[in-house]
Amino acid sequence: MVGHGEIEIDSGDYPHVVVTTGIGNLARYARFTGSAWEDAIVETVPPNGPVTLSFVLDTDDLPHVVYPFSGLRHAHFDGSTWSHTTVDAEAGAQPSVTIDPLGNLSVSYSDAVADDLKLASRIEGVWTVETIDSAGYVGAGSSIALDGVGNRHVAYYDQAGDNLRYATRPGVAWELETVETEGNVGQDTSIALDTDDTVMIAYYDQTNARLRLAIRGEDGSWSHETIDDDGDVGRSASLRIDSQGLPHVAYHDDTNQRPRYATRIDGQWRVFVVDTEITAHERTALALDPEDRPHIVYRESGSPYELQYARW
Repeated sequence: MVGHGEIEIDSGDYPHVVVTTGIGNLARYARFTGSAWEDAIVETVPPNGPVTLSFVLDTDDLPHVVYPFSGLRHAHFDGSTWSHTTVDAEAGAQPSVTIDPLGNLSVSYSDAVADDLKLASRIEGVWTVETIDSAGYVGAGSSIALDGVGNRHVAYYDQAGDNLRYATRPGVAWELETVETEGNVGQDTSIALDTDDTVMIAYYDQTNARLRLAIRGEDGSWSHETIDDDGDVGRSASLRIDSQGLPHVAYHDDTNQRPRYATRIDGQWRVFVVDTEITAHERTALALDPEDRPHIVYRESGSPYELQYARW
């Protein structure tokens, strides 16, 4: 397949991928059966259709895909057919989706007209939409995750202030924080929580052309560290936390046009080049299997623009 992809691993340790393609204006889904890849069309989208999409697998290993299509669109495969729902007819840019154990969906996304960060929730099959943050030009490149009791945590970019922002709602109201303000920071965010509900955010520091990680302490304060600053690196960050609480990040090396992967080993960041054979587009995505092994998808930047898959 060709295009920009996202990846998840099912309960059988097999990868599932969704991808948007410029050829035929398609959103596509593929899964590995153990011997071959099977793929299907999610939906034919307009010529200016989704550049970004997001998906999750439910407890039956069936996909839920969200993407911008005349607003925010949700597609679900029940094992035989795809169903489609327009969640928000007014907005739906750059969505990020997560799912709880009961199958309830939460989607953060940008309202590019009002310049707001929004949340769509599907609880017991019913969708509701609300605004998380409307102060200035906010909401681009959001990423959402759940903690152990189901509270939402969202990282996003404040384009007006060039800052990394964070939102959560432990009670009735949303609590909003600025995570980092030094330089132009917070693009290409990816948020994840460990088993102790420690919040971590990987993001691109454009001013210094580096990949950074922010960690929220128990007292609510933020610490920051540099993961990789060798060249212009850190676009398209994709963060996962393993069963031991260790962070893993896939991202793009813009200087050498290569996909990279970093993890913390014995307290130190170790960086690996995923593929040295092709020139890669900046879009990368990461998933960890039950044994904490990384699986990464990335797109070839030249013709035929194929989506590549690598595993450790």
